[in-house]
Amino acid sequence: MQLVKQLAKDSPIDAEMLREAFTKFTETSEKLQINYEALRKEATDLRTKLAQKELEVKRAEQLATLGKTAAALAHEIRNPLGAITLYVSLLRDDLEKSPEQLELVEAIGRSAESLNYVVTNILQFAKSKPPTMAPVNLYSLCQEVGTEVEKSYTGIRFVSRLEGTPFLLGDAHALRQVLHNLFRNACQAMGGEGDIRCAVLGNEKWCVLKVRDEGPGIPDEVQESLFEPFVTTKNEGTGLGLAVVDQIVKQHKGSIRIHNFHPGAEIEILFPCVRKGASKERAHEENEDSAEGLT
Repeated sequence: MQLVKQLAKDSPIDAEMLREAFTKFTETSEKLQINYEALRKEATDLRTKLAQKELEVKRAEQLATLGKTAAALAHEIRNPLGAITLYVSLLRDDLEKSPEQLELVEAIGRSAESLNYVVTNILQFAKSKPPTMAPVNLYSLCQEVGTEVEKSYTGIRFVSRLEGTPFLLGDAHALRQVLHNLFRNACQAMGGEGDIRCAVLGNEKWCVLKVRDEGPGIPDEVQESLFEPFVTTKNEGTGLGLAVVDQIVKQHKGSIRIHNFHPGAEIEILFPCVRKGASKERAHEENEDSAEGLT
């Protein structure tokens, strides 16, 4: 600035030009500094995302290897498990008049059923086959699986509710597995005693499934990782039940929400019904907006 003032005395025109040049230089330097900071932040964000993607790829490779190994073991387990189930069925017929022995056979049957549940989840998790889509009555599936759960857990009462149409386009076998896992998870959360409330709500645009229990709820710190494989808040189980639910729901282009109550927790699943001429992404957004009033 001293130089500018000195030039102002000698040549007012040259000083003015120099002052403008100095001002432009300052402004340009500030813009360059801002751009530099923005680029540095973007580079840092990209490095962070790249590191995260590398971890995800590594974890996916580990899970794929683990899934293949688990699937191979599950297939080996399923064969003798089928034989055990058959023998239990035969023994039930032979021991109808011997209640004490029959109770032991029933205990074997329940254990075999529990093991079959674990094997089914392992095979489903390891399977990459896309679902076979066809019209499915979700409410009928809920009632069927609910009845099975009531037989396995004598302290459980299944309560269902239907509003609107229960039909959606889906894989009936996979959706049945979703219901088995959700209901079983609810039973375990309640210690085998309480009400499971299941609601199916829908029309031609969407289908919503709500499963609510009377347990202690889901801790906030585990909600984000609840649907990851091998993550569980219970002492029993493999931690694959809800991971399989998440896998199947994603295959059906659906979304999952968690709601905590006092007491209890609710799993809400939105299955979009894609309309003719609409993109899946747009239809999904519209369906989520339509489901906001279903609480």
